[in-house]
Amino acid sequence: MAHIDIAYPGASVAFDGIADHTARLAGALADRGHDVRVLGRGPGTAHNGGYEYVDAWGTRRIERLDGLVAAVKAGTPDLLVVQFEQFAYGVNGFSPELTGLMARLRLAARSTTTMLFAHETYVTPTTTRRSVAWAYQSTQLRALARGADHVVTNCAVGMRRIGKFTEPVGFVPVPSNIPRLAIDREHARRELGLEQDALYAVVFGHLDQTRITLTTAALTRIQEAVPVELIYVGKDGDAALAMAGNAGVPAHTFIGASERVASLVLSSADLAVTPFADGASGKRGSLAACLEHRLPSVTNRGDNTDQFLVRASDAGALALAESEPRTFASAAAALATDAPRRAAMTRALESGDVRIASWDDTADAVEARLPAAVRA
Repeated sequence: MAHIDIAYPGASVAFDGIADHTARLAGALADRGHDVRVLGRGPGTAHNGGYEYVDAWGTRRIERLDGLVAAVKAGTPDLLVVQFEQFAYGVNGFSPELTGLMARLRLAARSTTTMLFAHETYVTPTTTRRSVAWAYQSTQLRALARGADHVVTNCAVGMRRIGKFTEPVGFVPVPSNIPRLAIDREHARRELGLEQDALYAVVFGHLDQTRITLTTAALTRIQEAVPVELIYVGKDGDAALAMAGNAGVPAHTFIGASERVASLVLSSADLAVTPFADGASGKRGSLAACLEHRLPSVTNRGDNTDQFLVRASDAGALALAESEPRTFASAAAALATDAPRRAAMTRALESGDVRIASWDDTADAVEARLPAAVRA
């Protein structure tokens, strides 16, 4: 048994993917018998899911990290996992104290091993304003990566960018943040009040403009071939209804849904339409949730799509299309109109032969970075 702290200032924020990741990881490690604390900012639920929650910021501004350092010093964990994305630690991702954080932690808790889990890296310098942000964000990330004992990230972009600062960098894709219920499609639809014989396409998560464009094209093309209805689960209800209206399809929205309702939605759908602005990758928890629910899914290939997803596509476990709207729409329609192919995708995902992200693998990655004396 080890004492493990997981730090993330947004740990108590609703509808935050990294907050969900923090809670699920803490729970997975607690289930293995470890003594786990989540160090967040603001009020939280202590001992929720078998771990303790500690407000490590109190009334301090989010950029101030002395409360976090003090909490680690007081607890002296065997391992500290720093959950990281720039904007969680400061306005516009500006948090100068990050550059000295690892050195301060080393002085405060000399026996603690540190692990940086980088969920995001930094903005790309495409404009003057973004170039300024890139300058300080890349500096912050470089200092954290070089100062940590271990570094892991969740996608090829992170591996490449952080690999310029330090080596080795571990690869740990994000698993589903929605526990899968043991329920079949018929019973899930009945509980949600959905028709048994309709074709449902689910869209899960945040709707940015790229997702709206590609999904609208996909729903329009599917509707031309076969009647389809949209189920949306997430927080962008107005955008989902507008998207469905533009595509000419009925919509069912589940806004602020509980984990249970979200699982019912994913269990009830015939397919998932899940494109991303930069293509599918290991950092996409919404895609992981669809795959965890054995849901036939069409997503899009990007320049940095991770190879485990390419291999899953090659094995017939998901449809990986190009990002051009008409091409993506055609791929979505092909999947929507091919029930045998969808059934084969579900079988491929159920077989265990296709790698998808899991909490067991994530907990294994954390345990592998415990101090050798603790692992022994």
